[in-house]
Amino acid sequence: MIGLTERGRLLLVLAGAIYLVAWGFGSRTLYPVATGLALAALGARLWVAIARQPVVLKRSLGSAEHLEGGDVTVGLEATPQRYPGPRSLEVVELAGRLGEHRARLSRNGSRLLTRYILPAVPRGRYRFEAVRAAFEDPFALARAETELGAESTLLVYPRLVDLARLFSDADRRAGPAAPHGGLRSA
Repeated sequence: MIGLTERGRLLLVLAGAIYLVAWGFGSRTLYPVATGLALAALGARLWVAIARQPVVLKRSLGSAEHLEGGDVTVGLEATPQRYPGPRSLEVVELAGRLGEHRARLSRNGSRLLTRYILPAVPRGRYRFEAVRAAFEDPFALARAETELGAESTLLVYPRLVDLARLFSDADRRAGPAAPHGGLRSA
């Protein structure tokens, strides 16, 4: 759904207030100002309605295995389905326990691209879900959100450490263990 942002609603209230002041004081010079501000808010809504379109989103998490404690670089590429596409696009994605991440994609040719980093990711499986694209006008007066179907999974493996010795020196001095873990009789 397309709606005005808080800034857009405030602009309409300001336009109404200026119109009332112009009417109350008989100032003809303020009427065009009030009308222009109201048209700017309505024009922003029309802008978003035209810019809003289906978008195909691709996510790349890299080809290497991700280990716990390491940073993960997430690359996003959005391809608008109609010409001309938006100049920029904000994507909001929910990545499991990692929380919500916002990224602004900028135009690069016919595609919109960005990269962001997830710092020090703990081991586990993280599902990227609930991806939304937010379309806005250049002055952030109107906004529309669209659900995108770019779900994927990030696997972060435990970090393996080489051990110098498997058993401690105390275990070696005790000698071989008796059957069933019992003590040897003398």
